[in-house]
Amino acid sequence: HTALFDQADVSKLFILSGAPIATKRFPDSLNDEQKKIKVFQRHGQVDPVLPFPNGEILRDHLKGLELSLEFHPFNGQHEIPLDVLNKFGSFLTS
Repeated sequence: HTALFDQADVSKLFILSGAPIATKRFPDSLNDEQKKIKVFQRHGQVDPVLPFPNGEILRDHLKGLELSLEFHPFNGQHEIPLDVLNKFGSFLTS
């Protein structure tokens, strides 16, 4: 939330099993600088801690703000599998 809405100097944001919080405080739009933030989001499809539909809701909020978003669902729980780490590494170095 801080990276997107509190004018933080951020170029990339990664969300690992995230869920929307305080969506009523989400702005309707972002300025041009904020829209440059690249987002990497991953979420396990059978996550018992933060259910997958919460990740999809967050994804849809971020897409609605016109952010460059990589969404990586995977068949797993509340974990970080090796292939997600590899994709994350590529995202960081891009």
